[in-house]
Amino acid sequence: MTRETNTSWDAGLCILLSSEDGITSFTRHCAREFSSENIRFWSAVNDFRAQFDDDHGSIGEEAHEIYKKFIGNHAKTQVNLSSKQKNDIKKAIESGTVTKDMFDVAQKEIFSVMSRDSYPRYVASMKNRKPI
Repeated sequence: MTRETNTSWDAGLCILLSSEDGITSFTRHCAREFSSENIRFWSAVNDFRAQFDDDHGSIGEEAHEIYKKFIGNHAKTQVNLSSKQKNDIKKAIESGTVTKDMFDVAQKEIFSVMSRDSYPRYVASMKNRKPI
C-alpha cells in the first residue's frame, strides 16, 4: 500500500466513525470478521476521555477496566498493541498517574490496524451489498 492509499483509508475511516450510525455499521462488520475488539477498544477510549472531563472520581477505575478488558495479558478481548504501549499503560495505572490522554497512542495504533485491515474490507463489503 502506498502512503496516499493509507491516508485515504485513514480519512475514510475517520469520516465513518464520526457518526453513531457509522460506528454501529462498522462495529457490526467487525463482529462478522471476529475483530470487534478493536472498534470496542477505540470506543471505550473515547468514552474514557469524555468521562475524564465529567468525573475524575472513578477515572482510575475506568482506566483499570479498559486495561483488564482490552490490554492485560489475560484480557478476553485483547487488542494487538506493542509491548511498550502495554507496559506504559500498566505503569500509569499501577502508579496512579491516570491522565486523559494515557490511551491516545494505543488508540492510534488500533485505529491504524482498523484502517489498514478492517476498513478496506468494510468498504468492499458495502460495494458488494445488493440494494433492497
